[in-house]
Amino acid sequence: MTPDEKRILYWRPIALFVAAFIGLNLFGAFGYLASLNTYVVLILSQVLVVLGIALAYRRFVATNAPGWPRLSPRGLSPLALVLTILAAVTLGFFSNLLGALIVELVPGMREIAENYQQTVEDLLLPDDAFSQILGAVAVALVAPICEEFLFRATILPELARTRRARNAIILNGILFGAMHANPMAFIPLSIVGIFLAHLTLSSGGVFLAILAHAALNTANGVVLPRIAHLADTTPEDAGLLSTLKALALITPLAIFFWWSIHRELKRISPSSSPDSSPSP
Repeated sequence: MTPDEKRILYWRPIALFVAAFIGLNLFGAFGYLASLNTYVVLILSQVLVVLGIALAYRRFVATNAPGWPRLSPRGLSPLALVLTILAAVTLGFFSNLLGALIVELVPGMREIAENYQQTVEDLLLPDDAFSQILGAVAVALVAPICEEFLFRATILPELARTRRARNAIILNGILFGAMHANPMAFIPLSIVGIFLAHLTLSSGGVFLAILAHAALNTANGVVLPRIAHLADTTPEDAGLLSTLKALALITPLAIFFWWSIHRELKRISPSSSPDSSPSP
C-alpha cells in the first residue's frame, strides 16, 4: 500500500463523519424551510442521511472496506444481553448527571441547557398521541439502528484499519459526541460512544451496540422526560450538591456493569480484544 493510499484510509472515516454531520444539518434546515412534520424529518434524516451514507459508502466508495460487523445475537449469552441493557441504562443516567454537573460548573451552560430541555420537551412531549408515538419510535428505534450502522458498523472498522483498536474506540466515541452538536452533552455522549464502540469490538458484532443504544435512548429519551414532566422538574433542577451525591451513587454502578459485560464477552469470546493493533 502506498503512502497516499494509507493517508486516504486514515482520513476516510473522518470524511464520513463530516459528510453525515453536514447532511443532517442540511436536511434539518430543508425540513424547517419546507414546514415538514418534525417527527417525519427526524426519521427521514436518520434513514436517508445517517443510514444512507453508511450504505452508499460501502456500495460505491469502499468496495474493499471491512465486512459488516455481525448483526445477529447468535453466540451471545442471555447474561450478556441483560448486562448490556443494565450497563446502557446506568450509563445513560450517568451521562445525564454528568451533563447536569457541567451545567452547574461551566458559566453560560445553564441557558443552553434550558433551551435544549425545552427542545426535548417539544419533541418528545407533544399533545397528540400519534406524535408521541412517532417521537418515541424515532428516538428508541430508528436512531439507534441508523447511528450504529454508521458509527459502529462503518466508521469504527475503518478507524481500526489504521489505528490501534483502543485509539479507534476513543476517536469513535469523540466523533459520536461531536455529531450531536450539544456543548453540555459532548463529554457524556463521547463516553457513551466509547462504550458502544467497545461493545462492538469486544463482541465482534454490532447487535449489542444497537441493543444498548436503544435501551439508553428509551430510558433517557422516552421514560425520563415523561417522569420529569409529571414531576415538573428538569435534570438541572437538582443543584450541585444533589448532582454530586447522585453521581457518587450511579458512577460505581455504571462502571460495575460496564466491567461485567466486558468480562462476560471475554468469557464467551476470549479471542476478542479491544487492545489489538490494526491490520496491516
